[in-house]
Amino acid sequence: MIRSLLLAGCSALTLLLVLAGQGQADDITKNCRLTAGESQTASERKALSLLEPIADMTFSAPSQQGTDSYTYYFRVCGDARNSSRGGGVVQVDKDGKNTVIGQYSSTQAFRGSE
Repeated sequence: MIRSLLLAGCSALTLLLVLAGQGQADDITKNCRLTAGESQTASERKALSLLEPIADMTFSAPSQQGTDSYTYYFRVCGDARNSSRGGGVVQVDKDGKNTVIGQYSSTQAFRGSE
């Protein structure tokens, strides 16, 4: 189960980074609160700003293991699946129950090599 979640998360993150390209910062990514808090660096803010072009999109990835099936929804610096609790990552089970498993109030942003 955890392995499926990790694979789905890695796939979604890879897709996000490919789609992000060279975006410019706008208001949407300012919703994210970097875990560094007041000591956030310019490079952390720049890394997050690269995701701005896809910040208004929601991404999903299905996962199934045995009889358990889930769909994971992710949104950059916004509420996935209309979560009212700041949920950037939401797990939905086969019965439609939403569970927030990641919040954009605790964000880490960094860039890889180009």
